[in-house]
Amino acid sequence: MARWQDEFLNLLRDYYQTQKSKNPRYSMRALARQLQIAPGPMSALLKGSKVWNISEEWAAAVLDKMKLKPAQRKRMMALMGLKPPSEGTQIPQNLSGLSVDHWAYWPVLCCFDVPELARSKSKIAERLRLNADEVTHIISDLERRRFLVRDENGHLRRPVEYLATTDDISSDSIRLLHKINLDLAKEALRTVPVQEREFQTLTVAGSSETLQEIKKEIRDFTERIAHLINRDQGNDRVFRISVQLFPVDSGENNVS
Repeated sequence: MARWQDEFLNLLRDYYQTQKSKNPRYSMRALARQLQIAPGPMSALLKGSKVWNISEEWAAAVLDKMKLKPAQRKRMMALMGLKPPSEGTQIPQNLSGLSVDHWAYWPVLCCFDVPELARSKSKIAERLRLNADEVTHIISDLERRRFLVRDENGHLRRPVEYLATTDDISSDSIRLLHKINLDLAKEALRTVPVQEREFQTLTVAGSSETLQEIKKEIRDFTERIAHLINRDQGNDRVFRISVQLFPVDSGENNVS
């Protein structure tokens, strides 16, 4: 059984139990009607005896009929190798007002996806090795810009949407952000145990057409990773993934 099939089965069982807890009279046949699956195959699915032969496209159609949180549906689609619908909030091209020269802005934001750290400035400061004043300033700025919002209990949280920068548009602010990422990667090589990091380098010959295809694959890959790890619970650390792609030759027009 593929990993996505196993998780799909668990998701289906959890969904059934949730509906049944809301209405004790909710039956397997009611579930089959709701998801438009014949009772026999539905029974086999819940028992786990027919999961091996279902396709990604069929499972995606079933997901559409289930009342899932957006993050759950996107994670399942990413596991199945299907592209989830893009619902990201595009960050303006000019990021200079967001203090991107401070490397901790995005890690602080992501700390609100870690239950242990959320709502505790002291824990965030300790984890990121910052002082409390820095963390307080960053959180206040993120809230002012609506990258953090308050829920019905007054607690800060991240909106459902993820944040994304523009593609293939030159920007001094984004260039600075990339430089900061490279500096952080250099520091991680020195301080992070090899078991907790992954650095890969691949050098190949290609063409301008190949370049565009590779750039698309990298963007699709990072979006897929974002959906895979964006879970409602179980988060206990904040990671940064950086992928660098660039030519190492001088280019055909410059060869003498």
